[in-house]
Amino acid sequence: MRKTTFTVIALVLFATCLPMASFGTEAPSADSTERTAYADLAGYWMGVHLRQGSPRFVQLEITVRDGRPAAAVIHPEWASIGEPAAAIEVEGSKVSIRFDEQTAIELELDPVRGEMAGTGTVSGTGDHRFFRAHYKKTFRPALPAIERKALTFEHAGKTFSAELVLPAAPGPHPAMVMFHGRSNGKKESFRDDVVLLARRGVATLAFDRRGEGDSGGDATTATFADLAADGRAAVAALADRPEVDAARLGIYGQSAGGWVAAAVAADNPRVRFVVLNVGPAVSVWEQQAQVSQYRMKRQTEIDFTTEELAAARAHVTQVMEVGRRGEGWDRLAEANARAEQTRWGRFVPRPDEERDFDWPRRFATDPRPYLETITVPLLALYGENDIIVPPEENVPRLEAALQRAGNANYEIVILPQTGHGLALGGATGELGGSDVHFWPRYAPELYSTLFGWLETSL
Repeated sequence: MRKTTFTVIALVLFATCLPMASFGTEAPSADSTERTAYADLAGYWMGVHLRQGSPRFVQLEITVRDGRPAAAVIHPEWASIGEPAAAIEVEGSKVSIRFDEQTAIELELDPVRGEMAGTGTVSGTGDHRFFRAHYKKTFRPALPAIERKALTFEHAGKTFSAELVLPAAPGPHPAMVMFHGRSNGKKESFRDDVVLLARRGVATLAFDRRGEGDSGGDATTATFADLAADGRAAVAALADRPEVDAARLGIYGQSAGGWVAAAVAADNPRVRFVVLNVGPAVSVWEQQAQVSQYRMKRQTEIDFTTEELAAARAHVTQVMEVGRRGEGWDRLAEANARAEQTRWGRFVPRPDEERDFDWPRRFATDPRPYLETITVPLLALYGENDIIVPPEENVPRLEAALQRAGNANYEIVILPQTGHGLALGGATGELGGSDVHFWPRYAPELYSTLFGWLETSL
């Protein structure tokens, strides 16, 4: 059944955890000193960060490795399964944890109660960068068991490094091949997603893209046709696995991986369903041009005139023509100089050498001919305020292509107030009669939509 949904977001909160251990009554031996030095700190902690009365629930799992404590940070609102903290330092009852370059907390430990409390900071200026933090030690929650299997597959004389993550329960299982966005072609970029999917019964195959990570080939010369062929080989490799139900095998395309997913799915009987996460339905050249247009609409307070908007569009059109044809550099140099003197000049591309067009030339594709062949169930997720893959441009194109394919089994979801990462930015506002701080987070309907669709479609 065809359905286009505009999901309404509700505020959802999360939880966090850490454990506790007690000191022995006897003096520790030399061998046991490392184990006991941080015994009160090691374990699973559930905590909350409070700013203007608004909570962010966080979980910490603290272990002792090589005589030093290490912390894994679990952010349910970010679908994080355990990001290693950058640093943890302990001096007496004082505990300092630096999550990353933006967030750090200073805590005091009460070992008897198994609680830590203190103050945290995030990057920025003003009072809004401070928050209160409070953690309580508890037991680690039981989670569905998963398995990880390191694999390789061969294609075009190259060996591709992959990982199969699947439920520990008996199979065969429904499964997906994961296709990366433009910026990161390593399988680790899907680290959290593949675990969350396996816990819900869906196996995944993530692989290092050609020339990246441990896969063979040259990433600097790979073309779109190469990546699509590699993707078809990955699907074939997954379909042959005994742990996988080949009748419930699909693909997942993230951002630019959506172009690859469309090509892999086209007329491919092995692909039984498709998930597009901000996957473009316009050509590469159109998408590149649209970024400038939507930056001017959404990332500035400048009220551009009709004439300025038209001039900016004309400049971008000229840039894209030079990129496609490789001609007209002298005229483009003059246009770049004129654009630099305008209010809109910083929002448009001003390339001055051939290599600036390397990526769009190698990856130039139009997904519509592929999309027009897809008749299997399809879920597409978009962000309302996305400037990279704006739904205003892509949703009508996707719907038209699927309708031409005769596909009535698709769902398109636009997540309100989110950008390309399908996340909500931090903000302050009024809720429940008082001013509150809204922490940045993934859209609360993002994963519930994905998991729910998979449950009903597989």
